[in-house]
Amino acid sequence: MSGRVPTLPTTTLTSYRGHVKGCKGLRKMSLNPLSVILNKNQLVGENYVDWKRNLNIVLTPEKHKFVLDEVCLETPKDDSMESQKAAHEKWHHSNEMAHCYISASMSNVLQQKHQNTRTTFDIMESLQEMFGHQS
Repeated sequence: MSGRVPTLPTTTLTSYRGHVKGCKGLRKMSLNPLSVILNKNQLVGENYVDWKRNLNIVLTPEKHKFVLDEVCLETPKDDSMESQKAAHEKWHHSNEMAHCYISASMSNVLQQKHQNTRTTFDIMESLQEMFGHQS
């Protein structure tokens, strides 16, 4: 093996609208003008470092970036404080949105590999293991 990371086929965000399993918020991606960055710079393997930087740029203003680095909060009990319930709900909403951006901005091969991965934290760990050596 030459040590070269293979280039994977790409698609566009628009081709995924409504087709990425579980991505209810994906239709809103066209409303975020920054999402064009991910559309033009999809993850194909060799561009992981640039793709991750662009993902951070898109997720930061929408306040979804934190789920890339934080594991899911425990499900609050019925008697939990409202702030705990709100934090849990916010995490799940942000995870869903980030998951949609990530899924829509990667190659079909990577999308299929991660289609059953529930959290963006786990997806990012997997991608780091696969491509993190490029940094």
